[in-house]
Amino acid sequence: MAITFNKDESKNENELKNEKGRSNMSISLDQIDLIMKRTNATYTEAKDALERSNGDIVEALALLEKEGKATRRTNINTTQEQINTYVDTLKTTHFVLSKDDHDYIHAPLIAVLVATVLCFHVSVIALVIALICGFKIKLTDKITHKVRFSNEDFMKS
Repeated sequence: MAITFNKDESKNENELKNEKGRSNMSISLDQIDLIMKRTNATYTEAKDALERSNGDIVEALALLEKEGKATRRTNINTTQEQINTYVDTLKTTHFVLSKDDHDYIHAPLIAVLVATVLCFHVSVIALVIALICGFKIKLTDKITHKVRFSNEDFMKS
C-alpha cells in the first residue's frame, strides 16, 4: 500500500493564501511604478511585494521596508544642487562690454551682479551711458566663448 500526497496538501496555509490572493487580483503597471518611485526596488521586487500583499500598496511598501529594499530615493535636483548649478553658470558666464573689437570689461557675471546689487544706481547709469555711446554688451560662455546674449541681437528684434 503506497501513500501518496496531493501536491496541494503538502503546502502550508500561508502558501495557499498567497496563491489564492495572486490568482484573484490583478496588479497594474501604475501600482508597480508607484512602488518603484517611492523605493529603490526593482520592477521584480515591486511586483513581488504587491503580489505578496494582495495588491495593497501600503502593505507592499511595509514589506519592502522590512526587507531593507525600501530606502528613500534622494531627489537628484535638491535645492542645494540647483543653487550650485546656478552659481556655476554665473561663474562660467562672462559679462563683456566692448567697442570696436576691444573689450573694456570682461568679468564673470556673478561679479557684475554683485557689483550691480551693491551699487545699483551707479550700475544702471553706467549701463545706459555705455549703450548710448555704442558699446556692445555680451554674455559669453567662459569655456566655449559662445555668445549667450548680445544687445545687438536684442536691438534687431
